[in-house]
Amino acid sequence: LRETYNMLDQKPAGGLNSFLKEYRSEIANLSKQWGVSQNDIADGMQEVIRAGYDQKTALEVSISAMRTARATGEDYGKIMSGTTQIMSQFGLKTNDVTKNVENANRVQNALAKVANDTQTSYVGLSDAMSKVGPVAYNMGYTVEEAASMIGYMANKGIDAEQAGNNLRMVFQRLAAPTKSATGALKELGISATDAHGNMKKLPDIMGQIGDATKKMGSAERQEYIKTIFGAYATTAANALLDGQDEIEKESEAAGKAVSDGYIIGLDKANIKGADAQIKIFKAQWEALTMEFANDIMPTLVEVMKKAGDLFKEFDKLSPSTKKMVAEFVAFGAVASPLAIALGLSLIHISEPTRHAQI
Repeated sequence: LRETYNMLDQKPAGGLNSFLKEYRSEIANLSKQWGVSQNDIADGMQEVIRAGYDQKTALEVSISAMRTARATGEDYGKIMSGTTQIMSQFGLKTNDVTKNVENANRVQNALAKVANDTQTSYVGLSDAMSKVGPVAYNMGYTVEEAASMIGYMANKGIDAEQAGNNLRMVFQRLAAPTKSATGALKELGISATDAHGNMKKLPDIMGQIGDATKKMGSAERQEYIKTIFGAYATTAANALLDGQDEIEKESEAAGKAVSDGYIIGLDKANIKGADAQIKIFKAQWEALTMEFANDIMPTLVEVMKKAGDLFKEFDKLSPSTKKMVAEFVAFGAVASPLAIALGLSLIHISEPTRHAQI
């Protein structure tokens, strides 16, 4: 937490001690609630602060990331770093805490929905988004649209990292086509831009290419694909040729997941599982040990120190005095249980007398 405090551009009122007192307690409670270690929560907050957000945004995004981690069963730290990275790439970073949290929830809900619907993981999808994000955003694509295209490619057998890199290449080849690519598109009667000079959506362009080449032999068709998109992105282009309807459908589903708060429902379904409960138990145990170290250990150390001082003073006594002290302690050890037993006996003796009087 000290490192987190030092990263802040604007230090909170009250200074370091106030900051530590407030957030140490907050993080301990969150850890016990969500099953994420306190160190991991603090590290995640640092990740957000490094990306230029304030501590309030960092804490709130951390909470949404913990819910997403529990809902998806994936790594909290990677979800945190991926969320802020995607927000920055798609123009979703603001100076308003409420808006930042809203945008973080948007990213996490959209990715969780697409990951759940396709053959990729949340973290895999997030990593792929980081490869294509800046280019996709500059070409007018939303988080939901980009995630849906990557998810569709995953269903076609292209792993997440390759999908992200290949999709970026597809965008770049269409945004700045080579001379031969321009010629190939013209031969097919296809324009990548609309009447106003704006780039058409990729599923639309790919649908047109698919329609224009579907009656060709496979070799001729592949030659056009290679000429337009380049050898590196050919696999991705082929996967996207027939995906217009499915991509648009998934993009709409991702948008609905954002408005419905998809992750909340997913989390409720998963919280009762053994994995979630084990993580919560481990976090609560960690919190207990840390509380012991912070609250009880200092007192225990002080008691032990005083006991050590007593032993030192005991060593200074004469042999006869040491013997007398030892005998007194021994008598106390024996007398205490005897006194307890005697007290219990008197209670039993008095019971019949009390009942007789009644």
